[in-house]
Amino acid sequence: LPSVRANITLGAADVFADTVWAPDSSRAAVFEGVMNHEDREHRTLAIYDPGAAEPWHLVNPLAQRYDDPGPLWTADSQSLAVVARPPQGTTPAKLLFVTLPKYAQRQVDSASDLEGTFQPRGFSAHDEYFAYTKAATADGSASAYYVDLSEGVQRSFDPVLIDSGIKALAFGPQGTGLLYRNGTDCYYFDPAKDADTDPV
Repeated sequence: LPSVRANITLGAADVFADTVWAPDSSRAAVFEGVMNHEDREHRTLAIYDPGAAEPWHLVNPLAQRYDDPGPLWTADSQSLAVVARPPQGTTPAKLLFVTLPKYAQRQVDSASDLEGTFQPRGFSAHDEYFAYTKAATADGSASAYYVDLSEGVQRSFDPVLIDSGIKALAFGPQGTGLLYRNGTDCYYFDPAKDADTDPV
């Protein structure tokens, strides 16, 4: 592979395990380097754009612990959801959108260590909705939320609770419907049609 930036700490395991390419392959999100602060390992988010004049764009001050989930791109490759923490500490964890071309940041939600962390669960087929879970417990369950992005990431929005005790959640490959598992039961929910009704 060509050298895109010199004199950085970036191990082979980091590159191949944690690189997340945008769907159109125009750029990739990677976590550059490792630093140890108060016995916790952190990494810093960087966007690699092979065609840009500045091929390695550091998205500062976005950092995360190694046990935080990786970023998740929208289908149009123009935004990504990422869990971030202050580089000098561990709290609070924040769930952010980073949007191109200026790498603007928009906070979706925040959580303390007592509330666990976030897991981005996905965007609907055409990026109209985004779902995530928060406050994971010892048994792996969490509360699930969605945000309405039908008018764009920069629009004002508030997270809406879907359900608690979530073990799994995913949007379908078409439309805006999603399935999730709560305990031993599986539910279908479409935020575009069922926002004011109970899941089935």
